[in-house]
Amino acid sequence: MELQPLFQRVIGLDIHQAQVTACAILTEPDGHVTIERRQFGAFQRDRRALAQWCASHRPDRVVMESTGIYWKSPYAALEKVGIQALIQGDAPQAVLRLASRRLKAGQEEILDALQGGLTASHRFVLKETLNHIESLEARIARFDAQLLEGLEPQKNALELLQTLPGIDVVGAALLLCSGLIISH
Repeated sequence: MELQPLFQRVIGLDIHQAQVTACAILTEPDGHVTIERRQFGAFQRDRRALAQWCASHRPDRVVMESTGIYWKSPYAALEKVGIQALIQGDAPQAVLRLASRRLKAGQEEILDALQGGLTASHRFVLKETLNHIESLEARIARFDAQLLEGLEPQKNALELLQTLPGIDVVGAALLLCSGLIISH
């Protein structure tokens, strides 16, 4: 019995706290299979590079190992590549391939909504909205950095709290600042 692939172009992500290892298995129209591996760091610029690298391969699917909370940042970066594709005027079918499977609407309904009505004005509003979101994200990152800098003397407690399932560095910092956790 020969196995038939369900998808011709897939990318798998192995996500860890400090890095993401990506492997793309791509079947070209002539049947040639290419395998490409890359590693990306944990900074926001690395997540953007990961998302752009994935999008450049035009995958049918991107799958990831769900480890704790570390999947959230790469997932957000991958989703962002889809809203930007729409703004840049990519074909609705291409944008739909990038859409989250978490959406409640079916693919056919989404495709219908993307057909023909996106004007330059719509793209402007979308771009400005994304710029605002990115500005807010940058402010949050600065807030988080300031919060963590103030907790440098409690670094050991901060690291220990992060070993609890579902607690990231900001959650640990907030627990320490709330007074619910006393560190010596």
